Amino acid sequence: MKKKIIVLILALALVSAGCSEKVAVKDNKISQEIKTDANNENTTINIETEVDKKDETRIATIKGITFKIDEVEISDIIGDRDSENYAKEDGEYFALNSEILKASDYSKLVIKYTIENNSDKAIGYTDSAWEATLQDGYKINLLVDLMDLDLKQVQASSYKNETVEAVVEKSLAIEELKLKYNYLDYNQNYWDDFGKIFTGEMNEEQYNEKYKKNIEPMQFKVKIK
Repeated sequence: MKKKIIVLILALALVSAGCSEKVAVKDNKISQEIKTDANNENTTINIETEVDKKDETRIATIKGITFKIDEVEISDIIGDRDSENYAKEDGEYFALNSEILKASDYSKLVIKYTIENNSDKAIGYTDSAWEATLQDGYKINLLVDLMDLDLKQVQASSYKNETVEAVVEKSLAIEELKLKYNYLDYNQNYWDDFGKIFTGEMNEEQYNEKYKKNIEPMQFKVKIK
């Protein structure tokens, strides 16, 4: 379990954005001018997002790849064990990693999203690239499964529906959610290099030099009903 947690922490740290950006709003569209240092050269990339009448930003497009937040749900958690961690149908407690928590104190946050690939090549993606914060800057820890730390792709001229989840305290007043996807083509080369960190073939500094500077953040804002 400890090894799994270390892997997840490293994966989340490695996809944190490392670039500068300039944001402007015009005609209900947000234009982000991202300056990166890809291939040791300064490049400028435009990310266009749409702001709707509810002052939400649910759609962002870059390089022919569109991410759309379809729905955000908050629901009760149904326990499946007792306080001693023994299985119990409709129990008062549930397990989160190595912790046993009281179900009535927490809710499940589910973010449903769609990736549309309108480019001419397959694109890799990962749930570990998502970040979520509340309006006041409070960070929500999204759940990432080890199975997600591997190649997942959307074919050219195709789309996929996905979800990312979190367990949140019921005491949090969640009225608005700010989401960020650290965009990159998480292709097979990316995951091969990710594995090299654990074999010692590549260190974290080399990994970041190759990938972190090429990350382009896509911003979203969703109102919670």
